[in-house]
This record gives sequence, structure tokens and C-alpha cells, in this order.
Amino acid sequence: MTTMQRPYPARLTGRIDAPLSRWRWLIKWLLLIPHFIVLVFLWIAAVLLTVVAGFAILFTARYPRWVTGPKDEIERIARDRGRMLLYDAKGNPLILFEDSWGLRWVLEREKGVEFHEVAP
Repeated sequence: MTTMQRPYPARLTGRIDAPLSRWRWLIKWLLLIPHFIVLVFLWIAAVLLTVVAGFAILFTARYPRWVTGPKDEIERIARDRGRMLLYDAKGNPLILFEDSWGLRWVLEREKGVEFHEVAP
């Protein structure tokens, strides 16, 4: 039985690329500056709009409502269009209303459940 001898160690061939320019890294970093400026303005806009939205919800306090009452009635109320049933971190049911008209309509007609502006 004969075995084929392989050359050892393995030989690799390749070529070395031409050296890069010494200043190319600086040019690439300079091209990043406009991108960073745009990103800073976008972050500022995002933070400001988040604060404005937070104050709008805080001071109007009309649309999110915590609900107490029988679970089947709460789920029935939340099934209509323009409403969403959520649960907060403590497991309390919370209904989000799309507009103030939907909130007023439910407040006038649903006497079996109680709505709260803050978590009960």
C-alpha cells in the first residue's frame, strides 16, 4: 500500500497591494462630520418632541383612563373602534381612547365600570 506524499508545510501565494495614502484616513473622518451634525439635530428634535408629547398628555389628561369593574364589561367596551385595552406594569386595565368624543360617549352610557385618571 502506497501513500501519496504531500508537500509540507502548506504553501500560500499572494501579492501585496499598493500601500494606502497616508492622508486617506483623515479624509474619511472629515466626511463623517456632516453626518454627525445631522444626527445631533435629529436627536435634539426627537428629545424635544418627546418632551412636548409628554406635556400634552400630562396637561390634557383626557384620553388614557384606568378602568375598574367587571372584566367582561371592560373587554366589551374596549372592543369598539377607536379604543385599545392595555395593562399597566401592576396589571391594572387601561383603555386608550382615540378621541375625546369616544371617551365622553362611554362615560355617558357605561355605568357598570368606573374610569380613573390615575391608576387605582
